[in-house]
Amino acid sequence: MMREAVIAYTKRLAPVYLTAVVVYQLLLYFMVGNIFHRSFMPFIDFTIFMWSWATSIVLCPYAIAACKNVLLEKRWLEYVYLHSCALFIAIVVFRDIGHVESMSGFLTGITVYMLLFLAPKLLKKKHYFVIFWFVCILAGVHALSQICFVIGQTQQFCGFNVCMPHGRLMRVPQFPLLPLLDGYTGGWFTNPNCLASYIMAVPAISIFLSQASETKTKALRCLAWSICGLTLISLLLTFSRAAILSTMIGMIPLAVYALRKRGVPILASVSFLCVLVVGLFLVQMRFTTLSNPFSLTGRADIWSAVIEALKHLPVFGYGSLGWSANGETPHNVFLANLLFYGVPGFLAFFAWLVSSVALGFSMIRKAPTYGSVALLGFVVSYAFAYSQIEFVLTTPYSFSNSVAMLVIGFLVYLSSKDKKKTKEVSETHSSRLSAGVPAR
Repeated sequence: MMREAVIAYTKRLAPVYLTAVVVYQLLLYFMVGNIFHRSFMPFIDFTIFMWSWATSIVLCPYAIAACKNVLLEKRWLEYVYLHSCALFIAIVVFRDIGHVESMSGFLTGITVYMLLFLAPKLLKKKHYFVIFWFVCILAGVHALSQICFVIGQTQQFCGFNVCMPHGRLMRVPQFPLLPLLDGYTGGWFTNPNCLASYIMAVPAISIFLSQASETKTKALRCLAWSICGLTLISLLLTFSRAAILSTMIGMIPLAVYALRKRGVPILASVSFLCVLVVGLFLVQMRFTTLSNPFSLTGRADIWSAVIEALKHLPVFGYGSLGWSANGETPHNVFLANLLFYGVPGFLAFFAWLVSSVALGFSMIRKAPTYGSVALLGFVVSYAFAYSQIEFVLTTPYSFSNSVAMLVIGFLVYLSSKDKKKTKEVSETHSSRLSAGVPAR
């Protein structure tokens, strides 16, 4: 009796503990790369992350137990997703054993293991909500600080210089505050792509949290909308072409869904929204010094170097930090995983990415909501648009990549929850018929 009580208690405790570990991990990733990074970097090293790996490994039996009915219930997509995740984790962890870059592989494994394997099987919606609100609050404070620093014309925070020597020059003489955004001219602003990636998931997450069906308290819904607007302003101020365009593309499915509910044909709404997105993008980008907003700014050279490296590709790749072009990653998620982890790692990555998107799409097709459509739109745009020309989705110690994988795991959780609900309804219907009770 005591043994059963202890097992039941640990099962209830496991998702709470995983929530705390994920929050801790996201906080560390946020501290590594946000605008306050110089305040935190002296206190962060690789050993801090090992606590997450060493302790979260004990949760694996609970996740495996939750996976036992996936094959019996013929949930093939989820079966492919779970096994490809497990294979990818094994490859990235053991690929670099004995090499100096082994810690990078461990960090990648930690992130994928917690957010894509454990979380969809152990966490409930209430746990995801805690993490989502934590992410939104971090991003909201980050965006508010960005705006306040510009208005206050300062680059100091608690005695620390928040300026980094990389930005994008502006040419808007009628807006004298904008040059303060640029690191080249002494302003506080850092790499526009890095800062933009930190907040580009938040509009979709905050839209999900703002729905009355998900958040009952009106004050919290208003707060979610406020964070959505604040982060959108902050995103525009970064002038990051890839992030802005990808975010607008990710909102297209949500806009199409909203227009569809009002009787607008899908083809007409998609055509209009595509033209609108391109127009807004070009208008916003005219404020930069870039003569061609669609230029790749050096990525063509990187991809040429990648293609050359592929000619000599080992079966298991070059390792997570074993290849770079002038210190740059491949800036393409598919090429990067092929180079880092070889053909097996690439196939495992591609399998869990495509199967997770398919699971999210099947769930939304049955029961679409504004929030779930916004989340799926973000995942598709982040994985298949932003990650094709920017930082790599599976690169470790990245807050934005971790949030993207968190959303992917949440969509997988929603799809499995939907399958269980459908199965329960079907079993109830069958039992009523067998008992002679007419169906309603």
